[in-house]
Amino acid sequence: DAAMEYDGPAFGWWRIPDQFSLARLDALERVQAKSERAPLFTFFPTISTHTPFRPTPPYQPDWSQILSAAPFDAPDLERSMAQSPEWSNMGSGYLGAMRYIMTTLAGYVQQRLDRDWVLIVIGDHQPPAMVSGEGASWNVPVHVIAARPELLDALRRHGFTTGLEPSTNLGPMHTLGPLLLTAFENQ
Repeated sequence: DAAMEYDGPAFGWWRIPDQFSLARLDALERVQAKSERAPLFTFFPTISTHTPFRPTPPYQPDWSQILSAAPFDAPDLERSMAQSPEWSNMGSGYLGAMRYIMTTLAGYVQQRLDRDWVLIVIGDHQPPAMVSGEGASWNVPVHVIAARPELLDALRRHGFTTGLEPSTNLGPMHTLGPLLLTAFENQ
């Protein structure tokens, strides 16, 4: 916690909200980006969509405030902290956590439209069976958000579709790396 310099309230077992972690990474990256160096590849695992899902942090539309000692507005924080894990019905908590992380990623993208970047969002596993149901598929969505239309066109030629809801199965996870490398090859 000290290395991240997070002074806000703790959320769930993981303590630090994903939005803060992403904002902190972005702030550190902006400092580093002023020097001449190769583009940065970042692996950024999110935690809010992992059990117990609640309390879900409130989304802070003012990204500069999320890095402050008071990252959340009092009414939003109070509503969020009133949530408790529902151990026998995790579905609503999971949906709230997914809404939070998707809103966080959308907010981040909207504030960084001036950058040449590629954001690959991959679900690493299904939620617990009490959320997804017994025998749920192991397939997970993969989303690519990029500032390069030619890259998105190349991905469409490889089977990706436009929109948030995947309409096709591109294959097992181990085929994703080569597929992405092929799409990036001519970039």
